[in-house]
Amino acid sequence: MDTLNELLKSAREAKGVTVADVSDKTKLRVRIIEALEAGDFKSIGAPAYLKGFVKIYTDYLGLDTALVIAQFKELFEEPKNSLMGLNDKGGRKQEVSGPGVQVNPQIVVLVIGLLLALGIVAGAVFGVVKLVHIIKERGAHRKAAVSLGGRASPNKSPVKVRPDSPTIAADIKLPAGKRAKMPAQYGLATVAESIVVEEDLTLTADVKDNVWMRVKADDQLVFEDTLKSGDKESWKAKKGFSLKLGNAGGVTLLLNNIPVKDIGKSGEVKTLEIGQEDLKRLKKQ
Repeated sequence: MDTLNELLKSAREAKGVTVADVSDKTKLRVRIIEALEAGDFKSIGAPAYLKGFVKIYTDYLGLDTALVIAQFKELFEEPKNSLMGLNDKGGRKQEVSGPGVQVNPQIVVLVIGLLLALGIVAGAVFGVVKLVHIIKERGAHRKAAVSLGGRASPNKSPVKVRPDSPTIAADIKLPAGKRAKMPAQYGLATVAESIVVEEDLTLTADVKDNVWMRVKADDQLVFEDTLKSGDKESWKAKKGFSLKLGNAGGVTLLLNNIPVKDIGKSGEVKTLEIGQEDLKRLKKQ
């Protein structure tokens, strides 16, 4: 069986395209493609990154991606640490040691139960606050209706509009139980409308330290590669961006030239969603 790099190179040559052609179509950098075909997988990075690049490349070449990844599965596997396991008799262990961690299942269940209880209490408090707010709003609406000639209180005299009012030319007395009918020309029936025009979004990555990035603009993959210190890339979108960063502290992001704060720490893998609402928030800051 051919090695992975031999398979990719032979498939590209059979397709009759150059490395530059592949880079142009797949948005993979030339050095990534050359490393894949040379079998220099360590220079690419973590197995998760390697698997993503191989998937993009094999899809473009028309190969069976699932079969290729299955054949070379050992290249894409990462070590896993499980906190829960099985004992020699096939039952669950009471305590399993991870890297410096001991977990007691009973404590985990207790913590989950406490969190659920807190969630229920918080929901009930929110419901009561919402109900009180609705009652207050209805009371305010009733008071406003009376002040504008709605239902008059039986213990008060009828509502009287001043003769010098800029909207009413005559003295109008409103008997109890009657509503004043105010013409639209007096400005009481107008509806204010606002039109919000959303501007196009431009996301810029200013790289301070090597960082792997996957960028989707309006749900379309536009970039997936490792950027080096000093690199600067920009992408455009109408609605927003979805990002995955391999080293969140190694890059500064700017949305329409406004810095996006608190992206993440150095070495932290971070997933972000940035859109129109974020631009509005950044402009207010």
